[in-house]
Amino acid sequence: MTYHPKQTMMCALFLATKSDHWHISLSKFVSKLPNTTEDDVKAPEFLLMQGLRFTLDVRHPMRGLEGGIGEMLAMIEEGALILKEKDKLSAQRRVEGAADRTKEILRGAGQMTDAYFLYTPSQIWLGALQVVDLDLVLSYVGKKLEYIGTAGSAMKGRLLDTLSSCAELLKAYRSPDDQIEAREMKRIGKKLHLCQNPEKTDIVAVTRAKAAEKREGAGSDGEKALKKRKLEREKLEKSGDVFGPDLKGKSSPAK
Repeated sequence: MTYHPKQTMMCALFLATKSDHWHISLSKFVSKLPNTTEDDVKAPEFLLMQGLRFTLDVRHPMRGLEGGIGEMLAMIEEGALILKEKDKLSAQRRVEGAADRTKEILRGAGQMTDAYFLYTPSQIWLGALQVVDLDLVLSYVGKKLEYIGTAGSAMKGRLLDTLSSCAELLKAYRSPDDQIEAREMKRIGKKLHLCQNPEKTDIVAVTRAKAAEKREGAGSDGEKALKKRKLEREKLEKSGDVFGPDLKGKSSPAK
């Protein structure tokens, strides 16, 4: 709760355009946002990258859905996946229609519930698809587990239970009323204001101060301390004494 979400949201959105190879210049990006400057977008960038551990490749269930739907269509074409429809074209249309409705669930309930914290991406997209078309998921999962053999039969019950619990979570989500949500956001905003560190409320000012310190060499004392600790650690590693030297003023125990 050090930084308010409003201060990092625009930067996160700008980073998303970079990671998805949909490049937008910073000036053009800022021109579409009211009361937002380039510094407002750039200031939290390093903080966000640290929080993400510099990993921008997100394993989103939407990707798994695209691969799974493509596999289902191919299996129908090959005759490996047989549904209730009379012909392959009708079966493929059923799959494509289910995929469109599943995407809506992933965009809404998938991100607004605790599903991301409880299930893997593959479980989430299969759970969302199960909300839309249970028979399709059962046919697909059953066929995939057949390829594994006896191990697949053993895990089938546990897998279907997991998918069912995920589907129930997604199905239970209801979008809140706009007015109620607005009041809740105001309430949370007031709590965040009380929780924030006053010295870090303005991210732009903090970033500029750090940059000024580097230019003026104010961080030299800290760098000296780091170098000193590094030299001491290297000295201990060479001596082979992992416990370090004796404490000053203390005699070593008799052997």
